[in-house]
Amino acid sequence: GAKAAAGGNKRKQEGVMPQEYTGTGSATGSKTPSPGTRQLMHLDVSPLLVGAMAELFWPDDGLWYPVRIERFDPGTRTAKIVYLPGLEEEDLDMDDIIRDGHMMLQQSAPRPF
Repeated sequence: GAKAAAGGNKRKQEGVMPQEYTGTGSATGSKTPSPGTRQLMHLDVSPLLVGAMAELFWPDDGLWYPVRIERFDPGTRTAKIVYLPGLEEEDLDMDDIIRDGHMMLQQSAPRPF
């Protein structure tokens, strides 16, 4: 699938984080994921993820960025994410993200049990 775009095209964002985001991250990135987050797993990848808050790792700059999962396509297992506070969008191959360990979910995310 399509890989996430390489760093450099992401504008530094300004604005207010949505209330649902309870992490300690910022739009300019953090060196560690927020406390209370957990790694995205294959079990998590379902339409239940839509609306979930998460943090996405950018290996290029070694930083974690807060994101919201906007849409999920079960057929291709891709998700559209929005970088918080909500200006940039990107499509992610969730299997690649899981393999690389590049997403942490906020614990309040729904769990598909």
